[in-house]
Amino acid sequence: MSVADVVRDYGPLAGLLGVTITLAVTGRRAARTARQAIHARAVEAVVAYLEMPFAVRRRRHESEHRSAERVRLTEAFSAIQAELASCEALMRADKSARVRDQYASLVTTLRGCAGKQASLAWSTPPIERDEDIGMADVYQALEPVREAQRSFEGVAAMSSRRCWGISRRS
Repeated sequence: MSVADVVRDYGPLAGLLGVTITLAVTGRRAARTARQAIHARAVEAVVAYLEMPFAVRRRRHESEHRSAERVRLTEAFSAIQAELASCEALMRADKSARVRDQYASLVTTLRGCAGKQASLAWSTPPIERDEDIGMADVYQALEPVREAQRSFEGVAAMSSRRCWGISRRS
């Protein structure tokens, strides 16, 4: 059998194998990119929720703006809650149990800490001075959320580095 015979007989199979491998690799890359986008969206929802205690304390305090500020902030918080619920549903569908569990833990911590701080913020007078803008007390109270967020981001990053089911070492 000559080289020409081998190429003629097996060339199309080799080409088909190459196309199949290319499609598989491209599909895995697209799936990984989609998962990364969902993870980023989930973190964005957490950060938006995390900002609410600050937004409430920074609300406009003039008497003619109080009602409008309540409406504005509660509508914003409702939109954030809806986005967070959507992200929770997306994260429950993640293929990695560690990612799912870590996000659930993050949201539980978020709702406990940031929810409590947002509630306290409504009963606290709005800030009126520039030097109060940092709100160190609120920032410190939210540290458990930031810690849970870092933990989730680490697990999500490790999950995104997997290739063909095997974790790569960076």
